[in-house]
Amino acid sequence: MRLVRPVVLIALVAGSGLCVVIRAADPGQSTFSESFENGSNTGGWSFGRPFYETIESEGGNPGSFYHCTNVDSNGAEVATTPGVESPFVGDYRARGVISVGVDVAVFGGNGTFPKPEYSVWLQDDPDTPADPWDDCYVYLVNPRPAPRPDGRWVSYEFNIPSSSQTLPRRWALALCAGVTADQAWNRVITGVDRLWFMVHQHELIYQQWDVGIDNPTVTWTTTDPSATLRPVSPPFGTPAEISHCLDQFLETRPKVNKSHNNAVQPSAGGRACEGFTTAFARRS
Repeated sequence: MRLVRPVVLIALVAGSGLCVVIRAADPGQSTFSESFENGSNTGGWSFGRPFYETIESEGGNPGSFYHCTNVDSNGAEVATTPGVESPFVGDYRARGVISVGVDVAVFGGNGTFPKPEYSVWLQDDPDTPADPWDDCYVYLVNPRPAPRPDGRWVSYEFNIPSSSQTLPRRWALALCAGVTADQAWNRVITGVDRLWFMVHQHELIYQQWDVGIDNPTVTWTTTDPSATLRPVSPPFGTPAEISHCLDQFLETRPKVNKSHNNAVQPSAGGRACEGFTTAFARRS
């Protein structure tokens, strides 16, 4: 893990065996950054393709990085593993989370790259790991374009207005059936079970990606280390299975009717995941 500044706080979470080391960033802030050095992988980052994934000892930004040579998807999704305690999940509002970020490099792919963007997704699972259809996602697209397939590292930072009581500007929803946009935001931001980063394309184009990440980072303002962690439920299926259905919602951007503050409905058309769409319609 890569840590920022020399002021160190160490907390051992009772019963978990997890030792969290954090350091102060700017005054009043703490930052945790996973550098993947010495085989470390706090949060269990995965592209959902374990046979193609490894921690490389060099070539990162700098040093080690997490590498997947074959991500078969629309968005080269990478996410924390459900059930793994880490600073990347939990009650973002209580901790005062203000930003997350990641460095990304695309080394190649066998398809086209039609002006994609890069996005962050926050997922809440209401302690029903066997039912993915009641999950709620909020996401934000970074204005900086997604990396080109040239092996160069690109750094992304996403501001997280965790204190906001309403869905922030430029944020959107996926799933979150039966609630308003503001209710969905408050649900997710106070109970993040999974943090995702992914390419956000406007066309549904599947391809094989050779991609790496380095330095996934979270910055917060509380000084209570116990607020860093939250136990989460095990996943329904594998990361690849969950992200496959989530891919379908990236075909077109969901739109929020802000005048009525309605939750987002999935767009019609495209190769939508049948179970995903059916379950959403049933719960809406």
